[in-house]
Amino acid sequence: CSITGNTFTADGNMLAPYANLKPEHGIYIYNSASLQIGDIGAPNDGNVFENLQNGIKILNETVMVTIGQGPNQQMQLIPAPSSYIQLKNNTMSGITKNANSTADEAGVGVYAEANSLVGGRPRLLITNSVSPSAQSAPTFQNCEYAVYLKQASADVFNQHIDHCGIGIGAIKCEGEKYNISGNYLNQTYWNIVKSGDESTLGFLVNNNTITMPGDEPNLIGLPPIGILNA
Repeated sequence: CSITGNTFTADGNMLAPYANLKPEHGIYIYNSASLQIGDIGAPNDGNVFENLQNGIKILNETVMVTIGQGPNQQMQLIPAPSSYIQLKNNTMSGITKNANSTADEAGVGVYAEANSLVGGRPRLLITNSVSPSAQSAPTFQNCEYAVYLKQASADVFNQHIDHCGIGIGAIKCEGEKYNISGNYLNQTYWNIVKSGDESTLGFLVNNNTITMPGDEPNLIGLPPIGILNA
């Protein structure tokens, strides 16, 4: 399955009871084994996400189902799939959370999570056909959080992340693997973050350019940080 050439946006005219709120997701991917969003060979076939609460949410989780009826009824655990989601030549801007939202994916451009007792986890490829620079168009701009990974692995290549609160972050990293290479991060407060070592299989940060802001942010209350391993 592939999703290409679409624009996901909001014009601010949602009806009650959602008036003055942003739509929750551009794309929500649930327990999907494979999906391509955008096309690396055709830059104009990428998707545009703007003025939403969340651009893309990817969730893998264990599902409990009921089989049979009456005294023969049984509960069966369906494992989460191992998934490979490819995001190519997409752009995101103005991804910010609605007031009072507590969802983890709120304000995040690309959010991936495994919430599974058994089974697989998401693995992402986030890439762009153009090597980023100060002159290139941002792929993430004015987002509270560009990429947020929670028990999910990712390769993040050639992204231009501009004026975001947090750039690329990973938590609950046990058994996961990351390659963050060739990205340009500009005026972003916390640029690359890994929280919790937890037997990570690999965390490669290579050939990125990070230009940090000179002021202290209101968003997280700490000075700008290039790479944080906490």
